[in-house]
Amino acid sequence: MRQMGVSAGVAICLAVSCVVALRGQGTAAGAASKVELAILYRRYFESRDAQKLDLLVYWPGVAQRERDAFERSVRQDLKFKLKNVAFASIGDTKALEYTLEGTTYRPTLTPVARLVATYEGTAEIKTAATSYLVGVKRKRYFITLASPVPK
Repeated sequence: MRQMGVSAGVAICLAVSCVVALRGQGTAAGAASKVELAILYRRYFESRDAQKLDLLVYWPGVAQRERDAFERSVRQDLKFKLKNVAFASIGDTKALEYTLEGTTYRPTLTPVARLVATYEGTAEIKTAATSYLVGVKRKRYFITLASPVPK
């Protein structure tokens, strides 16, 4: 009887570990709407929780260089006090594809909007803002980063 209890405990721990691993890869999370994405961004940002901010990003296909750039950007932004989170249109003139060192990159998800976070300035920096592309996957809204285009 005791052995069955230990086995069940191990199975539960493994299941929880799998869920945590999947969330870290961006296969879960996101938000049900743009409004919820803004609310969650504000909540996680104001609690200074970079790991939860990661849950708002669609990670599959994103190269390590772009992951690191996002992480650096978040760490820098967390030094500021968040003023506002809003959405802006993508605009027709924005180039969403670029080539670096012979590799072409484009957003992993088709962008539907931009999430724009503005921050209170400091004596040195009067205005600070960060803009992220937002895409939809399986009816969930995510911050979408660039990924290499398959050749």
